[in-house]
Amino acid sequence: LTLRVGDVITDIETMEGGWWKGNLRGTVGMFPDNFVKLLPSQKGNNQGTLKKCQVLFSYTPAHDDELALEVGDTIEFMGDVEEGWYKGRLNGRVGVFPSNFVELVNS
Repeated sequence: LTLRVGDVITDIETMEGGWWKGNLRGTVGMFPDNFVKLLPSQKGNNQGTLKKCQVLFSYTPAHDDELALEVGDTIEFMGDVEEGWYKGRLNGRVGVFPSNFVELVNS
């Protein structure tokens, strides 16, 4: 698999030898385990309490870890990163984005 900063891989099979198997945007393949970190599972106990952000202004990323925003996009809110920046998931990609470009909404 070709990985970019912020990609989220699903259906992971851990294997010995430093390589894992997973699904990235519908493509199943192998990737080095030291290129990724495991995220806590989002299933089950927090259903119905997921926060989302509605994008109010477009944003072009300046760095690889930032999300490109288009007016009307809905981002899954994952938390505050630092003053003025949120972390979230958009179209299967995790990254940071300016908090003043969005409005927090409950889903």
